[in-house]
Amino acid sequence: LSAADAIHVFPNPSSGRFTLVIANAVKQSEIEIYNVMGEKVTWGVIPNGVKNFIIDLSSHPNGIYFLFVKWTNPSYGGQVNSEQESFTKEIIISR
Repeated sequence: LSAADAIHVFPNPSSGRFTLVIANAVKQSEIEIYNVMGEKVTWGVIPNGVKNFIIDLSSHPNGIYFLFVKWTNPSYGGQVNSEQESFTKEIIISR
């Protein structure tokens, strides 16, 4: 599966709570979320095997945010390597 097929975010737009669904959740994943100013507003680690992950941005103002998901390789101690896959998605908070 390509990264675009492997990850879905819904609802989008939302009031601040998003569900991240990872189709092939066998690798540890890291998420980072940035606002339009390029400031990191939150980050987290999704453990191996977790397929549904709730992202709660309800304390953040309306606007456009960028979700960046990257797969880390547990055999390298969770460090990023050049073969790592990543995925970027625009998410919108609108109340």
